[in-house]
Formats: sequence, C-alpha cells, structure tokens
Amino acid sequence: MDWIERLTGLELDGGTGTLEWALFLVPLTAAALVWWKWRQSARNRRP
Repeated sequence: MDWIERLTGLELDGGTGTLEWALFLVPLTAAALVWWKWRQSARNRRP
C-alpha cells in the first residue's frame, strides 16, 4: 500500500504503509462505533 507515495511523491510514513492503513482503519472504526452506539440507543428505547 503505497498509493500516497505514488500520488504525492512524499514518504510520510517512511514507506511502511502505516499511513494508508490508518486512513483505511480510522473511518472504518469510527463507522463501527457510530453503528454500535446507534444499536445501544435503539435497544434502550424499547419497553
């Protein structure tokens, strides 16, 4: 995973791919947390 290096020519993570993984995992984790909180609040609204 070196698409940032290919697009910009910069090696912000030293070419390890850490930045690309973070750009993939951070939004995925945030979406999972939002979904989990939504499910928790939906369960709590039921009588």
